[in-house]
Amino acid sequence: MLPRRHAARRYRPAGGSITAIFADGSEAGGDLLVGADGVHSTVRVRAFPGAPAPVCAGYVGWRGVIDETAVPPAARGELLESYAFYLPPREMFLSYLQPGADDDLTPGRRRMNWLWYHPVNAAALKDMSTDASGRAHAAIPPPLIRLDVIAKFRQEARAILPPQFIALTEATPNAFFQPIFDLQSPRLVAGRAVLLGDAAFVARPHVGAGVAKAALNAARLTDALSVGAYLEDPPRAGLKPDPVMLMQAIGVPLRDIPEVAATRR
Repeated sequence: MLPRRHAARRYRPAGGSITAIFADGSEAGGDLLVGADGVHSTVRVRAFPGAPAPVCAGYVGWRGVIDETAVPPAARGELLESYAFYLPPREMFLSYLQPGADDDLTPGRRRMNWLWYHPVNAAALKDMSTDASGRAHAAIPPPLIRLDVIAKFRQEARAILPPQFIALTEATPNAFFQPIFDLQSPRLVAGRAVLLGDAAFVARPHVGAGVAKAALNAARLTDALSVGAYLEDPPRAGLKPDPVMLMQAIGVPLRDIPEVAATRR
């Protein structure tokens, strides 16, 4: 059974450690606090006073996924086996098939994913991200998107998109939007706190690199924490004492390890 998760509220450094205090009043301490909590990172706000906030990029991505069998006839012939694009001025729509449940790629069991990048300024985004009760969200949960916002989306889709994509959006009952933000942090380390992934920098979704960037950040942090670890006394559990083996394990090119380079000449 997985432990319950609680939102972190603040952090308290204490000598050689750092403690996170959560919304339920519980605490967790350790040697290092890693903020990998996304573009609206609490760690960045709390541990890095004055850090920049995410900035609206000027557009959103309307999105939807439907079962392959639900793709309407008006769209099936041209879209089902294609990675399709439509590029009107200042807009981009794309659609593609993806696996169905349990990664099933059997025709008829797949899903159709679509994405419409649509210009929206900061003021309009704030309105779109406000639910029916008047509460504004940094990233509004799809069920809370107001009906009038959905209605406007469908009206604009009918006015801008070609028939195949109109049919695709109309066949999607639960369309939602993804705000696109820019974020570039001037610092990643503050004492014993460090930012990773979208908490530090945001790569716009067109390059499809958000997950890869976060994974590379984590790998580089692991490398940095491992440097000099073979010198410790008592030895770190599970760590090979041979420094050459350690350098190889953390990704240093073989040519940069003198003991190894000497044998490769």
